[in-house]
Amino acid sequence: IITFYILPFANEQFMRGEKNRLKEIINTSINIMDKYHKDYKTGKLTLPQAQEGAQKWLKSLRFGPEKKDYVSIIDIKGKSIMHPYAENLEGKDVSLLKDNEGKFFIEEIIKGCKKNGSVFVTYYWQYKEQKNMIVKKLTYNKLFPEWKWIVGTGIYISDFNAYIKGFNTTVIIILIILSILLIGMSFFLLKTLKQIESGK
Repeated sequence: IITFYILPFANEQFMRGEKNRLKEIINTSINIMDKYHKDYKTGKLTLPQAQEGAQKWLKSLRFGPEKKDYVSIIDIKGKSIMHPYAENLEGKDVSLLKDNEGKFFIEEIIKGCKKNGSVFVTYYWQYKEQKNMIVKKLTYNKLFPEWKWIVGTGIYISDFNAYIKGFNTTVIIILIILSILLIGMSFFLLKTLKQIESGK
């Protein structure tokens, strides 16, 4: 029951938790952009100053166990606005980028955000700063309509699977130990009962 029902359910809950965490990160990023936008609306900053300030703030944002996870920004036309680990793409049209499976993931992100305001998209991308390591990534992306920017972040599926594998392995080891202890206790109780019966 634990192996085929409880562990898969727990793993699903972990993934749901990760998705909620990504939403929180992006909502925080949107709030930062909104603060700069309000400074622009009140005349404290020009629009270029506000956008530059938001970019710098978000470019320095790091999270995750190794503090290497990040957010990136594109606009709704597919131009890369900011990417901490792929600065060579900034200012360029990336709308036709394809991953290793031929998915036009930027197009999918833009369509999803235009339709629903936000979207989860999975695609293959470089692993953190390791440009030669391409892995599967689950991303959450949200539109900031005032600037027509889309801010996104994600988790690497390999990292998530490694965590799940470690969790499942730990649970199974604990179950094996408990099973051995229960079997030992059962034999001990059985032996005790037999001694009591023979004493009668």
